[in-house]
Amino acid sequence: MFAILCITISLLTFIGCNRISYDAYEELVGNLENMGYTIEVKDIEENEILVGKQKRLTLNKNERISVYLYNNSDSMEKDASYISSDGFSYNHPQNTVLVEWAAPPHFFNSENMIILYVGENSEIIHALEELVGPQFAGFRYFNKQPNLVVHDTLFQDYIVLIELYETRIIFYNQMHMYPNKPGRELSDEK
Repeated sequence: MFAILCITISLLTFIGCNRISYDAYEELVGNLENMGYTIEVKDIEENEILVGKQKRLTLNKNERISVYLYNNSDSMEKDASYISSDGFSYNHPQNTVLVEWAAPPHFFNSENMIILYVGENSEIIHALEELVGPQFAGFRYFNKQPNLVVHDTLFQDYIVLIELYETRIIFYNQMHMYPNKPGRELSDEK
């Protein structure tokens, strides 16, 4: 009888250790709602990149945040370590993925969650910073650089891209300004 009780307790402990805690997630959703956001939640079965259980939050019917949930903070930190500082690659030892986002990515983490916002809505970025702290990977904004003053927003975007993604801009320029293969001379022949 004692052996059965010990086995039962061991199994319950093991199962409990492998369950995802939703406390931090529920707190995040509640805090976003308290800030005035309406939220629709969708469970995503297949993750695009990260290994955590993904939930997609649609804020005010037009902005999306992906929340990846992990068994514990150690699992989350390990997966977060595979994300490049600019947020454009996931460098897992068994699987490297290069990502071309539709907008700038912003990665945040808290407790057992990685939160990904792909977009430029500064209110959402500031709300996430207020709720879970600064982003650990992804696009950095002008307000992080107080000495940069530019009045033309298109030019301002270009300067920040040059500062943050210098090699990507060079590659982009080679591909789009010089459509011939690198190293080949452009000719006037038609």
